[in-house]
Amino acid sequence: MNGKKRKPKTLLWVLIAFMVAPVVVGCYGKEESKESASSTQEDMSLEYQLAVLNKGGYVAENDLTVIQFENLLVSLDNKCEETPREIADVSVVVQTRLKEYSINLSLLKIMQDLDNSISLSEIKLKLREIAAAYIIQVKNQ
Repeated sequence: MNGKKRKPKTLLWVLIAFMVAPVVVGCYGKEESKESASSTQEDMSLEYQLAVLNKGGYVAENDLTVIQFENLLVSLDNKCEETPREIADVSVVVQTRLKEYSINLSLLKIMQDLDNSISLSEIKLKLREIAAAYIIQVKNQ
């Protein structure tokens, strides 16, 4: 009778193992996917990431817009208090805010406009403030 009781327990453990194994494997697979996606994004330069956002998809690494974004980041970095990452973030926020008003400007156009609106001086300006004024100006045109 002891042998009969063990079979159902063994069967139960086998069933539990089959039910738990895919969950455990799936969880580990997701972590690896997140890590590889994260490392892929970290491997891309900031100017390349901006070019991809600007186009809405794949851009060749030697695409002209990658060079344009690199030049804009350098120029704005020399004129503004923000870091290049913050400059990129502010520019994306400007684009998002303008879309709320049904104004669709490319990220490249926005960054070019922001760069052209600031002259080079010894005093670095706050891009966030300039960006707020830019949104109001574009919205009211």
